[in-house]
Amino acid sequence: MAQSRLTLGLSVLLAIGSIIALDSCSMSRDQPARSPMKSSEAKEASVVVVARAACPGNGYGNPDPYGPIVCIDDTINGNTATLDPHPNPVHAVGVNKHNGNAPTVINWFTKSGKHDLVIKMKDANQNCIVVAPICHGPHCFALTDTNAPDDSVCKYSISLADRPDIPANDPDIHIDPCCP
Repeated sequence: MAQSRLTLGLSVLLAIGSIIALDSCSMSRDQPARSPMKSSEAKEASVVVVARAACPGNGYGNPDPYGPIVCIDDTINGNTATLDPHPNPVHAVGVNKHNGNAPTVINWFTKSGKHDLVIKMKDANQNCIVVAPICHGPHCFALTDTNAPDDSVCKYSISLADRPDIPANDPDIHIDPCCP
């Protein structure tokens, strides 16, 4: 099972990894990029990674458990700042049965779009996401573990690579049951 989990995670990351390297100016900031995901555990499905430079929705993100977007308020006023995630906690379905049993993509963005975001899971043995979050500039993403039990809760930390001195309100990921 660990091998199939790793294979799923790597195949998805390889399929969508090139999107992260795209210049944000070459795509519409309001247009999601789509890439195919193939694995032996899931039917062919589309995984959505949002290509934008900063948070949507006035910095409050999107709480939709089928494609959550977490905005990290990174407003710095002099030496005063606290990294504050919205929504907190983030809710995601482990298996999106509306999308060919694909994992859910969780996206994180800094509100300003200017700082290098770092997201790390507090417990390396957590069961909410497949592999450690992938970060590039103001954006990080992770894929839910399709084997995660419903109602799993996993803690993660937030920091900025260029401002590690700024404290953060470290939130949770909650895995919700899919498809009412």
